[in-house]
Amino acid sequence: MPRISKVTDTFTKLEYGYLYDIQHPGELYDWFSIVRLSRSAEEFSDAAQCVELGGPGGHAGKGSALAHLTKIRGISLVDSLTKLNTDLFTGMHNTLERTGRVFINSNGGFFGMKESLKIEDTRAIFAYILPSDKVRIIQWPNGHHYYAKFGEQDVVVDGVQKWDTWEEAEAASMRFIQEGKL
Repeated sequence: MPRISKVTDTFTKLEYGYLYDIQHPGELYDWFSIVRLSRSAEEFSDAAQCVELGGPGGHAGKGSALAHLTKIRGISLVDSLTKLNTDLFTGMHNTLERTGRVFINSNGGFFGMKESLKIEDTRAIFAYILPSDKVRIIQWPNGHHYYAKFGEQDVVVDGVQKWDTWEEAEAASMRFIQEGKL
């Protein structure tokens, strides 16, 4: 079962708040499969549409780093995403092996355990959602439906995961919270 921990660095006095607390390779694989790969799909879609890579859309948002890497490396978008995810997973895995613990923030930034870190609270979670996460309503480019997410957790209410309007997706998110599915 995934866990989050409230982390403070006593040396720098930085309060990180709650972070995903990964302590075993299987937990890292689960986080990567569920959270990172979901985020990768959004980044890929955004980068594929952006003007920086010759697409019809505007400037890259979530996919800006991917678009930039693709352009400077001179390789395909697929190869860039593969390299980015491989490097990220390898770095996280090496940090876990070296320190015994990896803390990951909502943006995918990570660091390992060190002496100056103080763990103030640890909680088991049922979905990959941090207390600071907010609902996101998403519509794919040229899409007709709206989807809702908390962190990387899809909102599903009565077996329904997509809605015709932004307002319906928002209402489903509120019901999701009220039913205690977080």
